[in-house]
Amino acid sequence: MRTILVDDEARSLENLSVLLNDFCPGITLVGQAQTMEEAEKLIKELQPDLVFLDIQMGSKSIFELLNSYKEIDFEIIFVTAFENYAIQAFKYMAIDYLLKPIDIKDLIASVERAREHLKKRDFLEHYQRYLETTEQKSKPEKISLPTTTGYRFLEIESIIFCKASGSYSEVFLEDGSKIIISKNLKYHETLLKNHQFFRVHNSSLVNLRKVKSLNRNDGGYLEMNNGDHIFYSKTKKEELIELLNRI
Repeated sequence: MRTILVDDEARSLENLSVLLNDFCPGITLVGQAQTMEEAEKLIKELQPDLVFLDIQMGSKSIFELLNSYKEIDFEIIFVTAFENYAIQAFKYMAIDYLLKPIDIKDLIASVERAREHLKKRDFLEHYQRYLETTEQKSKPEKISLPTTTGYRFLEIESIIFCKASGSYSEVFLEDGSKIIISKNLKYHETLLKNHQFFRVHNSSLVNLRKVKSLNRNDGGYLEMNNGDHIFYSKTKKEELIELLNRI
C-alpha cells in the first residue's frame, strides 16, 4: 500500500515510520509531510492508497484539509494525542483512530483493515471490468455496488441520483431508500456514463430519465421525480439542457 505520513512533529513521523517498517509488511512509505500545505501537495502528486493523519497541525486542524476535498479517494488512519476528536474523525469514514503513544497491536490491526478495504475495492473494480467484457457490457440491467457490509445489487433504473460524501457516496433509490456506497462519485460517473447519467455538479450525479423539471430559480436546480432538488453547476447548464432534450 502506497502510504503517506502527516504529522507536524518530526519525532512522531520517525516513530511511526519505524513501527510500520518493522511490523507492517506491505506498506510502502512514499512521502512524509509536516504541514498541511505539504500534505495537500503530496496527496495530489503521489495519489496514495493510505494516509496516516495527525489532527492538530500547529494552530490548524487536519479537518480543514479534508473539508477541501469534494471526494476522498484514499484510506485514512488518524494518529493523535487527543481522544476528543474521535466522533468528528469518523465522519470522514476513517479506518481507525489511534492514540499516541501508538499500541503496536492496534497499529497492525488498523493496517490490516485498510488492506482488506482496498482488496474489496480492487475486487469490485475487477468484477466490473469482467461485466464490461460480457454481452451485457453496453447497458447491463443490474450493477453491483460495495456497501460498508458487503455488496448491493441494483437495477440501474431504480437509481434516481448519487451524491458525494467524502470518500464514500450516497445512492438515492425510487423506493425512497438511501444506501451508503464505499466508492467515490467518480466511480459511479464512470460506471453509469452509458446509461444517461450526468454529473450536474461536483457533488451530484443524476439519472436524466428521472428529472421532472429544470428550474432557473435559486441559482438553478433540477426537480427529480421523488421531489428532491438537485442544484446544477452553471458551467454544466447548456450541456444538461441539450442532454435532457434528447431523452
